[in-house]
Amino acid sequence: MIPTEVAETLPELAPFARAVQARRPEDGTWCEAWTVRDVLIHQTGNAEELARVLEAFLAGAPVEARGFDREAPYHRPDRDGPLLRRAHARGADPARLGPDR
Repeated sequence: MIPTEVAETLPELAPFARAVQARRPEDGTWCEAWTVRDVLIHQTGNAEELARVLEAFLAGAPVEARGFDREAPYHRPDRDGPLLRRAHARGADPARLGPDR
């Protein structure tokens, strides 16, 4: 469940989550070279980077933006990886995330 405050701030999040959950990770997307997993990994990396940069900004601390290497932990989920930890914490079935790449 998406908290009301988050849903009001990011109205596109609920439709995005429904679309991702309705497809298999290896399914294609409108971006021909990208799978559902690729899009989810990319958006997760973007969200975490934005949160990191905004947190530093609000604290008055300088911060350098990272490159797309920020997505690396999500490309090979394992039992101790952040993607599976978060999915499990939210009650998701890790098997639905598909095979490791």
